[in-house]
Amino acid sequence: EPKVALAIYQKYVDEAGVNILYNYRLFDVKKDGNVIKSIVVEDSRHPSSKTNIVIPLSFIKDKNFSGMCGDSNYCVVGGIKE
Repeated sequence: EPKVALAIYQKYVDEAGVNILYNYRLFDVKKDGNVIKSIVVEDSRHPSSKTNIVIPLSFIKDKNFSGMCGDSNYCVVGGIKE
């Protein structure tokens, strides 16, 4: 059942201290030449420069849990580097 799966998923996320930005979407990409340095995401419910968040590349993990990451495939995982 989807609600049970989501509850279990959320429990693991909470225990790991992972910050997932639900309802955010990609707004901009900051590059140095051809190298991506960071992304900017905006709150899809209240788009505004005030709700934008800049995320350094070292904190980005691309995860897709069948739509469980909100409006985007990006989940932010602090401290995990490639």
